[in-house]
Amino acid sequence: MRHQTLSQIASRYTVLINETNRHPPGRYPIVLRLQVLGFIHETERWLVLDAHERDLLAAARTLGEAGDPKSALFKLHELLNARLR
Repeated sequence: MRHQTLSQIASRYTVLINETNRHPPGRYPIVLRLQVLGFIHETERWLVLDAHERDLLAAARTLGEAGDPKSALFKLHELLNARLR
């Protein structure tokens, strides 16, 4: 696996959130939902997380698994935004 910078992770987040915006809520294609879940999993592997960040990531994963990729990405945004500050 190649090394990812926080900036690259944030860029990938932007691509995925823009893609969710192209679909009505609750009507997300399975491919997009799987991409978001994969991104959440990869983010967990790329970053060393503290307890609070692990909780945010777990919440994002739960939302993604429930078929709500947009909410999952918003939860992940909380983690990424804190890291970028």
